[in-house]
Amino acid sequence: MKPLISLQNITKDYGTFRALDDISLDIYSGVIGLLGPNGAGKSTLIKTLLGMVSMQRGTGTVFGYNIGRDNREVRSRSGYMPEDDCYITGLTGVEMVQFTARLSGIPPVEALRRAHEILDFSGTEQERYRQVETYSTGMRQKLKFAQAIVHDPDLLILDEPFNGLDPVARHDMTVLLQEWSKTKSVIIASHILHEVEAITQSY
Repeated sequence: MKPLISLQNITKDYGTFRALDDISLDIYSGVIGLLGPNGAGKSTLIKTLLGMVSMQRGTGTVFGYNIGRDNREVRSRSGYMPEDDCYITGLTGVEMVQFTARLSGIPPVEALRRAHEILDFSGTEQERYRQVETYSTGMRQKLKFAQAIVHDPDLLILDEPFNGLDPVARHDMTVLLQEWSKTKSVIIASHILHEVEAITQSY
């Protein structure tokens, strides 16, 4: 079996700070936990995989595509749920997810249908018609999850998906990820071991 992700000697510096130091690894399909304390370089590694930051040194592939050269191909098959909020003020939840689908090349009518389907899956009811800036933290996390999967990616990458969630919202997010990971590959970056275990042990 070929690895889903293969990295050789990946190094990334921010000025004098080395965020990634000679990283080499192979990751195969499934549910993968990326564990480490805040500042360990998890987000930098994710952004490197997606071609969002450039490397000082090293090579790598995702789905067999070259990191840094074939970024469009990698992103088309990947879903990314960032740690920080990512929404446009004034849009409703369904409009935000539809917009993300359109960015992935899905035609307008199909993008709207897909947005409703994914919001149903993520448990967003009538809140989808409210403007996103009025959402609670838990609702914003569900929205980011919906944006990440609206184009049905082969790989879902989540950066601290449980940040700021209360126990009920944390449980809801765990159930969503357990369901999604039954058929798709998932990488979960977190600094809390039991959060990752709750997903990886269900695989």
